[in-house]
Amino acid sequence: MTAVTGSKRTANGESRQMLTHFLGLMGKSVFTALVLAFFVIPVLWLVFAPFDAHPGLNVKLPEFTFNNFKILFDNPTAIASLGNSLILALGSMVVVLVLGSLASYSLSRVKIPRPRPAALHTAAALVHHHGHSSHGAHVPADGEAGPH
Repeated sequence: MTAVTGSKRTANGESRQMLTHFLGLMGKSVFTALVLAFFVIPVLWLVFAPFDAHPGLNVKLPEFTFNNFKILFDNPTAIASLGNSLILALGSMVVVLVLGSLASYSLSRVKIPRPRPAALHTAAALVHHHGHSSHGAHVPADGEAGPH
């Protein structure tokens, strides 16, 4: 009788463990779905709102129309604003690209003897990023020989 009772306990323990595992997996799945919905629903709203005949803050399938774009492109002030935004965006991109490239190159060549703790994190992030760039440059660590 002990053997039967022992096997029932083992089966009960295994089924309880499987149930606990299943509930944990379901809880993780529900949590992941909620987090995903939290980030995806606003993005979907941004995609669908311009095509909605009556856009609002609620989440619904749009009454599909291109009329909003027709109104936008018929407005000369809006076209001028879009042009100005494009000029500013491209100008900012060029300035950041040039200054960032110059800064990263100069920082990759600087030997920091004893960096202060606040500067260490910034320098480490820059060195790590530059050391893994696509052109294969290597920034020497302390004690390593640098490029000649």
